[in-house]
Amino acid sequence: MQRLKVLYGQGEWNALISYEADFQLSDGFSLRSYCDLTDDQYSDLLFWSLYIPVTSDNYECMCILEQTGPTLDLSLDYCMSDYSETNGYFQCYEVGDLNQDGFNEFVVWAFTYPGYDVPSYVKILTESYTSIEDDLIPAADLRLDCYPNPFKDALTISVGQKGCREKINTIKIYDLKGRLVFRASIPGSDSYLWDGKDSSGRPVSSGIYFLQAKDIDNKIYPAKIVRIK
Repeated sequence: MQRLKVLYGQGEWNALISYEADFQLSDGFSLRSYCDLTDDQYSDLLFWSLYIPVTSDNYECMCILEQTGPTLDLSLDYCMSDYSETNGYFQCYEVGDLNQDGFNEFVVWAFTYPGYDVPSYVKILTESYTSIEDDLIPAADLRLDCYPNPFKDALTISVGQKGCREKINTIKIYDLKGRLVFRASIPGSDSYLWDGKDSSGRPVSSGIYFLQAKDIDNKIYPAKIVRIK
């Protein structure tokens, strides 16, 4: 049995409240991150586990302990696993409300161990704890081109392959905290020149941003872009 210790934040350092409890999710587990998935102001805890909880099944999984109040709740609410000895989970990130439905999304990078011919992928956890798998797009498929990248003043965005361009419907750009900083609706355009300004017309600061372009068939193409001074 392991011990879980939590420090509850207060207005003064000397007023911090400590809480400890026995906690054993499985024979091998660790806290990976947290995210408010249900928009209730309480952060839900995400644990990685080497075994399916309450079993001896050696399948890696991600477990969610939903928090619905100020008192720490250590009961298991959701377990996400591929039930495969070749698959595992590593990095995970809160990416904000990507689809603007009022709930945060949480991306979990899944991978396969060396020696197994299975592609890597990501899982996206939504407010209902439904996981959506996105396989890596093969190199031969359409891709999102951003030029130049890194960019200083402006960025040309297009989706295509071997000189052929796909019609773009919308473009969205998010910062590292998952906040939507820019959105453009450009139905039928085959390229777009972004001037590096947010939706209010103010220049965005230098740094890393995530871009999503959606074509007329509602297929989404992601890219990481970098703004430099």
